[in-house]
Amino acid sequence: LLLVPAWAKTVGKGSRPSASSKEAKDGELMSKMADIMFEVADNDKDGFLDERELASLMGKGDSMGEDALEGLDKNGDGRVSKKEVGSYFSKLADDKMLDMTSGKKNSDL
Repeated sequence: LLLVPAWAKTVGKGSRPSASSKEAKDGELMSKMADIMFEVADNDKDGFLDERELASLMGKGDSMGEDALEGLDKNGDGRVSKKEVGSYFSKLADDKMLDMTSGKKNSDL
């Protein structure tokens, strides 16, 4: 007697999440990652990360904080919001998925 795992019985019966469902889950994950980052690094609890807080988070010298701020601060206000961090993580995930599906490797990730 051949036993078929329960999950195998659902194949082809709409068991796969829709693309929009996956995107929603990915968005939730990116939001949670940003929340954790802020919980750890937002020392003054103002809802933003400044250069000093980013450098502390990275465990490197001040230049690392400056570099991180430059890459994350899309609106140029000198601080990083949760939205900016979430957008950055989402872009990284999108780039990684594109690389995986195309078979290419991105040395920047």
